[in-house]
Amino acid sequence: MKTREEKIEILNKIAKKDTSWMANQEWRMQNADWIRLSQKIALRILHTLDQKGWTQKDLADKMNVSPQQINKICKGNENLTLETIVKLEKSLGVKLIEIPQPKTKFNIVEDYSLDSVDENINEILFNFIPISQKTFTEKTNNTETYSETFYINIAS
Repeated sequence: MKTREEKIEILNKIAKKDTSWMANQEWRMQNADWIRLSQKIALRILHTLDQKGWTQKDLADKMNVSPQQINKICKGNENLTLETIVKLEKSLGVKLIEIPQPKTKFNIVEDYSLDSVDENINEILFNFIPISQKTFTEKTNNTETYSETFYINIAS
């Protein structure tokens, strides 16, 4: 007959310690930012499918992927590539991710001839880049052409 300690040792060998929940929670905490974004994308996809009256299979057919892949995406736990996001956007006809443009202060100035302005203009124009140029032709006896260039201030 086995002793109490031997029985406990056998039971400990047989028993499985379930630590998967802790590892899963750690992983979710480390990846929370992209998971949250994936969930928002999934909700947007599901909403758009509902609006269009499409099924996940319809979307899968349109994207040339398996319905299982769309199902995984719609669960909101997929780390989507930019390629997949673009395919989804084109297939659904909606923007899923938008990158905001920086808020820039635009200062438009006219083109000046450096001959007619003092030498400090080089410092001023250094901070400007051209955004458009218009060429005009005056119809007089002597046809004259002149152009105006508009600049944006990149120093602001």
